[in-house]
Amino acid sequence: MSIQPLKNYTQVDSGNPSKNECRKGYLLSVYYDRKHKKAKLKFYDPERKEIFTTLDESGHRPYLLTDASQFDIARTVPSDLYNRITRFKHVRKWDVLRERHIDLVKVEARDPLAIGGTGKNLRDLLSEAGFHVWEAKIKYYNCYIYDRNLIPGILYEIGPDGLKPIITVTPDELRIADRISKDSETREFLRSIISVFSSEAPELPATSIDIEVAAAPGTIPRVAEAIKPIITVAMENTNGERKIFLLGDDVDIENVEIKTYNSESELIKDVLKEISKFPIVFTYNGDNFDLPYLARRAAKFSIDPWPINIEADRTIIETGIHIDLYKLYSNHSIQVYVFKNRYLGFTLDDVSRAVLGEGKLELPSTNFNEISKRILAVYCLQDAHLTYKLGMALGGNLIKLLILFSRLSKLPLEDVSRRGISYWIQSMIYNEYRRRNWLIPNKEEIMRIKGSRTHTKAIIKGKKYLGAIVLEPIPGIHFDVWVMDFASLYPSVIKRWNVSFETINCQHAECRRNKPVMDLPYHICTYPGKGIIHRLIGGLRDLRVEWYKKMAKNKEVQPEKRRWYDLVQNSLKVMLNASYGVFGYENFPLYSPPVAEMITALGRKAMLIALEIARDLGLKVIYGDSLPYDRRIVVLERDGNIRLLEIGKLYELYSRKPYEVKTLALIDGKPVFAPIKRVIKHKYTGFLLEIKTNRGRTIVTPQHSVYAWIDGKIRLVNAENVKKGDALVSISTLPIKTQDRYHVEKFESLDKECLAWLLGLYYQRGAIKSNGKVVFKGVSEVEINFLERFLHSSLRKSNQYREDSRGTSVEVEAPEIISLIQRFYGHDRCIPWWIYRADNNVKVKFLEGMGYKIEEGAYIEVDEPRKAEEIGLLVKSLDLDDGHLYSVKFDWKHGKIGLRVCVNKKPYLPAIVEDIRQIRTVHPYVYDIEVEGAHNFVDAEGLILVHNTDSLFIANAENSDIEKFERIVEEKLGIDIEVDKHYRYVLLSSLKKNYLGVRDDGTVDIKGLLGKKRNIPELIRRAFTDVIDVLRKVDSIDDFVRAKQTILEILDSYIMRIRSGDYNIEDMAFRMILSKPLSQYVKTTPQHVKAAKMIEIYEGRKLMPGDIVEYVKTKGREGVKPLSQAKKEEIDVEKYLEMMRSTFEQILDVLNIDFSLLTDKRKQTGLLD
Repeated sequence: MSIQPLKNYTQVDSGNPSKNECRKGYLLSVYYDRKHKKAKLKFYDPERKEIFTTLDESGHRPYLLTDASQFDIARTVPSDLYNRITRFKHVRKWDVLRERHIDLVKVEARDPLAIGGTGKNLRDLLSEAGFHVWEAKIKYYNCYIYDRNLIPGILYEIGPDGLKPIITVTPDELRIADRISKDSETREFLRSIISVFSSEAPELPATSIDIEVAAAPGTIPRVAEAIKPIITVAMENTNGERKIFLLGDDVDIENVEIKTYNSESELIKDVLKEISKFPIVFTYNGDNFDLPYLARRAAKFSIDPWPINIEADRTIIETGIHIDLYKLYSNHSIQVYVFKNRYLGFTLDDVSRAVLGEGKLELPSTNFNEISKRILAVYCLQDAHLTYKLGMALGGNLIKLLILFSRLSKLPLEDVSRRGISYWIQSMIYNEYRRRNWLIPNKEEIMRIKGSRTHTKAIIKGKKYLGAIVLEPIPGIHFDVWVMDFASLYPSVIKRWNVSFETINCQHAECRRNKPVMDLPYHICTYPGKGIIHRLIGGLRDLRVEWYKKMAKNKEVQPEKRRWYDLVQNSLKVMLNASYGVFGYENFPLYSPPVAEMITALGRKAMLIALEIARDLGLKVIYGDSLPYDRRIVVLERDGNIRLLEIGKLYELYSRKPYEVKTLALIDGKPVFAPIKRVIKHKYTGFLLEIKTNRGRTIVTPQHSVYAWIDGKIRLVNAENVKKGDALVSISTLPIKTQDRYHVEKFESLDKECLAWLLGLYYQRGAIKSNGKVVFKGVSEVEINFLERFLHSSLRKSNQYREDSRGTSVEVEAPEIISLIQRFYGHDRCIPWWIYRADNNVKVKFLEGMGYKIEEGAYIEVDEPRKAEEIGLLVKSLDLDDGHLYSVKFDWKHGKIGLRVCVNKKPYLPAIVEDIRQIRTVHPYVYDIEVEGAHNFVDAEGLILVHNTDSLFIANAENSDIEKFERIVEEKLGIDIEVDKHYRYVLLSSLKKNYLGVRDDGTVDIKGLLGKKRNIPELIRRAFTDVIDVLRKVDSIDDFVRAKQTILEILDSYIMRIRSGDYNIEDMAFRMILSKPLSQYVKTTPQHVKAAKMIEIYEGRKLMPGDIVEYVKTKGREGVKPLSQAKKEEIDVEKYLEMMRSTFEQILDVLNIDFSLLTDKRKQTGLLD
């Protein structure tokens, strides 16, 4: 990328330097200067260690693009707004959606508000008049960065000739792009990235600030009024200085510089002066409290609040960069990918304890009037200290990481530290569009031209399409677990298949066959050079994997340089991890549902290939495993036929062509036929488990998940953990539509009920002898007469038949009968497919032919399991007029299987386990199914619901095995799969996304468990922490036996404390913030709102949004009281015990501890005893 000097800048501050003076500075920020109505650029001078700014003198103005003419605009816009327009200019842009150039009018205005501010603006008025408007929602300073080709975060030389970027990249470094990509567009983009990453980020002097205000107990001072005085300000900086500005008497604190004031105004002046000394100012919630409160208190004393500048959505500092760490640490991508979910809540105390290992101090009272000045000063200083340490996290590299994000996204440092990652990606794409003179499309036209619907069904409520395969490990305790990271899966998918809103559903007829996912109605453009998004994301992915990641591990590189490379590859990883999901985010300006759906569908496809590779390598993947070859599933074929097909046979039939069949699954609580996406096959030589229930049986590998009724809920359990008396889940109805007009080839003239009766007779008691005659055994005289009438009336032929001497069997010599039977039964004696789809009368006749009258309590006895499967399925397909359903119960006898007909109304029922035994594997492979829209499918015998595979936690693997797995996946898929972490052991819950993992260094990762939630009482939180500390020390299964006993003792002690009242009532309090005025809670009244209303009624204290409400759960009608009004004897003990149960439920489930028995002080027994 060629970067040229930029002219037309004026230096405006920092000692009023001469216009001819040259300075070097890192560009940290660009913003709109309202006073001068120009863009202002903020630089950091590394030699003088100070901030200086320049004003734009190029004449750049805010603008929008429109298809309205100048005349149209003049007649549409009122004169006062029209007068703020400075210029009209005709421009030509490339329209990537319509694949053509488009001529537009560029409308420039004096200020950004004229383009798209509040009140009357050009954007809204032109849109309302029916004209199209583009690029009018982009912030002005972002537009300025794109148009002037600026790169925030890099070093510039500022002089008479303007801005000149200082790039230190070498030719060898630029050639990296040539090695990584053969595509010219991608290479150009990669060279620009390599160039800006070639020089390291500067060390920036920084200070933190925290203020304390003399507020009433239990209230948060309101910034808008700023009525209460500032009594303490604390700061800590990179010079090693710790300062306190204190209103009132002097105090002495070791190694702290303390200034005391009699006047708050003098305190404020000195604090503002101190802030202006530092290029970086850290706060924690300083946008909403510390800095605006300080500025408004200054205004009350007629003090200029400079350098503080309060804007609509942020508070900036003219002399530096204000970084609100609350917003930064609340960024999901920062939390997950930078800090690896080390913190859970977002308060200063939550984050500090997790990241720093230290937290806020506790005050002896919430009333500042009762606290000594020294204690208050120390408290404020600790907050400033924590804020400073959080700002300097990652060994001081956090700010450097933010600068890298600025270089990537082309965003000012203030925006990177405040805005979500979708905004970063949006800015990166916008910049590339502007650089190419492409029109940035609106979300509405993307959806209109490329599609707005999705075609897969979401599993998660609120989602619009089927997402990723959810990693859902098997419940239990697993040691030596590798967790594979598929973070680059979706960027790789985007690159490999060229997926973007630019390429999907293009206009070219010849591209319509290029459908990467056959069951989605989307195609991808095959024209070379189409679109840039897949090049950006794919290029960043390759640059990270092929260069920066490798160089970060290269021991031949100097350690300091390796650390820089590692920082770069981590910054790229953060961007890549979010790069695909933004297209499925409705508030993203480039939102495209088809793109998001296509990416996740291709991700599922790639994931399943990776799963097969892992299994083929013999890796132990701890998630729901598989079924043997000969287990049958219910299949609905494309033409409506119902078949019971062996799962191994299904794989053989469809492994090399698209699946055109559906299978029975449970979705949203209803049995449905869902499309089969894939059948997975892998080697297996272990034993199988045969589980017999009163409603059927299933045969699975021991690690396969089955669904069971536990405490009235359906949950996943590992098959090897199922025991006699457990209740699995059986589907009780077959959701097929009766087809009245079915076609029975060559037998159209036959009466269907008579034909069904004959086929039922043969199915149960018939056989074809070697002499070509058909024999029916165990027939009655009535049945013989019926058979004779059928042969005469239906086949128009009198046939000879012979009864045996006992009159219990009959032989029929009729070629037509032989032909009919062979037509419907062939080599396998299975119930003909059309019987399942026929009306009730036909089904009933078939069963009568077998010798059974179907009614509640009817008993059918068969001699083989396969017949039981089929007959049970047929009975479940019968419809009853009153909405009831037929179901069957299995009676397992020696050599026989009995089926008892029952009537019920539920679509699925508990299947009580009666017997479990190990059986040998006959086939060398086992199989599993991916079903669209479900994580389950149905084993045909009894319609037992089992779980399909979707996880990739690998246990007990050698390093060489993991490396081989990574290599094969990357070779086969081109996907960057890697070890995310290694756990000493993992406790996996039966619920999705709930687990506890202990890493090798003792770090505990908690996902989804209630104990980590912010809003639980302190007493229960301590109990949770105590239990986690015990689990942290476990190294072996023997340790677990001891740990289990310790956990029992801990929980017992806390339960006893709750029952006996051995606690401070403050430790039982819930603390929640009011989010809106009490009068606005109309439809529902949450508990903290009830408590707030009691405070207003009985204490006369008015609460406002932002105030914290402390309350406890109590006995009585309201069920809640404010902490200030509650007494210990009013505490509802059972509610707190229930919260204890829900907090520990997932952990205790794995440890096989029953909390209800624990509360009754009954001895526990279980898996680990």
